[in-house]
Amino acid sequence: MTQTVALIKKYFHFESQEWKPFIIYGLTYSVLILIIPLAVQLVVNQIALSGLKLSLITIVVIISAALFLAQLVRYAQIILLEYLQRKFKYWTLPIWNEAKNLDDKYKYYYFELASVQKKMGSWCFDGFELTLSLLVGLVTLGFYHPFFLLMSLLTIASLYIIYKLGNNAIQTSYDESTSKYEIFYKISGNLDTTEKLDDYFSHREAHFKVIKRQTKFIMWSQFVGQILLLFGGALLVDINQLSIGQFVAAELIYSTIFYSFTKAPKFLENHYDLVTSLKKIDSIKRKETYE
Repeated sequence: MTQTVALIKKYFHFESQEWKPFIIYGLTYSVLILIIPLAVQLVVNQIALSGLKLSLITIVVIISAALFLAQLVRYAQIILLEYLQRKFKYWTLPIWNEAKNLDDKYKYYYFELASVQKKMGSWCFDGFELTLSLLVGLVTLGFYHPFFLLMSLLTIASLYIIYKLGNNAIQTSYDESTSKYEIFYKISGNLDTTEKLDDYFSHREAHFKVIKRQTKFIMWSQFVGQILLLFGGALLVDINQLSIGQFVAAELIYSTIFYSFTKAPKFLENHYDLVTSLKKIDSIKRKETYE
């Protein structure tokens, strides 16, 4: 984990004024999206009380304005991320000049520069969406009832378990990548690749086992979380500890959180690939290779 953070800081060393707007835009987007479940809560509660104090037209206008602003903020994020990706490419251009001093076997690692630039976009968007939807959603639900604080703690515990299940994922990803480049090197020299192909599939299987066990736990976490939310929320409504509107809003907010969870397996695999790419680039920059 320490090495991963160090690599990301080293190669994504943009100025804070460049990252801050991206973070602010992401946080704003997450908050604006919450307008929908909160507005639904308002409508349901007012209908349940047999009378709308706020007209439906007004609520629809508020929701439409929030969605419009959310899309503008997301568009601004896309533009800013494109700028950051270009800056990364510009900053890494001098590294290409070092290729002439390397063995042909390791020159293929330069493909990772383009790979990082592409993966950076998905990594940033998915990572921010996962993190912010969890933080904003769980904090909002915490004001409803202590039951949702318990749900938040269980969700955080699940994230920690997911992290622990991927303890050796960086290494298995690196081994898989290394065996892939061994095949490229063999092909370039018109050498037999049968043995290297076997090695590649073996390393791929080892890495996939890590992704698979994380994915299984994520799916079970979603299932158990949804069941707990349904039964717990229904019970709280039944004993008048939670309004129907709050229950519906909680379902909508958690639906967003669970939807983010469905992206987690792909994000994790992308994260492991990204760190692997940075390790290979770093090995070139330091004129040595990782074993």
